[in-house]
Amino acid sequence: GYGAGIFWRREGSRKAQNAQAPAPCKTDDPADHRGDWRGAPENSLQGFENCISYGVDMIELDVRQTKDGELVVIHDATVDRTTNGKGQVSEFTLAELRELRLRNGLGRVTTLKIPTFEEALLLCKDKVVIHLDKGYDLFREVYALTEKTGTTHQVMFKTSHHPDRVRRDYGDIITKVPYVPVVTFGGKGIAEVIDGHIELGAVAMEFVFSKVTPEVLEQMERVKALVDEDVDAVVLDSAHGHSRNIVELLKKIKATYPSLDVVVGNIATPEAAKYLVENGADGVKV
Repeated sequence: GYGAGIFWRREGSRKAQNAQAPAPCKTDDPADHRGDWRGAPENSLQGFENCISYGVDMIELDVRQTKDGELVVIHDATVDRTTNGKGQVSEFTLAELRELRLRNGLGRVTTLKIPTFEEALLLCKDKVVIHLDKGYDLFREVYALTEKTGTTHQVMFKTSHHPDRVRRDYGDIITKVPYVPVVTFGGKGIAEVIDGHIELGAVAMEFVFSKVTPEVLEQMERVKALVDEDVDAVVLDSAHGHSRNIVELLKKIKATYPSLDVVVGNIATPEAAKYLVENGADGVKV
């Protein structure tokens, strides 16, 4: 499948009055998935620090909760793959998790520990935008920490849930944060779903689809008209990093939005990145 993230600014919105929305990715500032997972363990402070030193504009991370209610940065529900331990994250206290050590991309145990979400926020404060991927059930706890650390304006709250559920679950806070909904094509009522997310004050929107269709392009153009703001960038995501399969989409998006920067994500090799740039990509996300 593919994803297309559409980013815009809401300078005069109620959200902007409460929390300055983060700037979208720029062509010369890439985004990094779970930090610098090639040069350090994924979702590690070292990986995030590497990204900041490289000049990365945005990092993606995941949040889970420990047995004693602390928020930690880890992708999987278990510690098995990324650490030298075994078991569910939710079955460990924070102190117990801190005894474990992270594995690098080759599976080798390092000296690094699972970071708390607060540690990650303080490290990234005023330096890089944080794209919160996994963590919807913890939005309220996340928001409390971003308010405590003064980082709410730079954390993108992402969800694939219907806008009615988001309004029901977090209606009191969602308009105060940079909100990024995911819209999956293939079902009915896509236009109504998009309208609902815009009403909640989304600062960006991610489209997920299996192939390029007139409906996908039509809804992208419709979003641009509905938000009545300048759309700044489109970020495409190839779920499996197949760069040749996404070039057709890249070219269609460029034709639809000729003035926009188009960044392609989940790129596995330098060769694939070079190929995409040669075919019109303004940047890549690794």
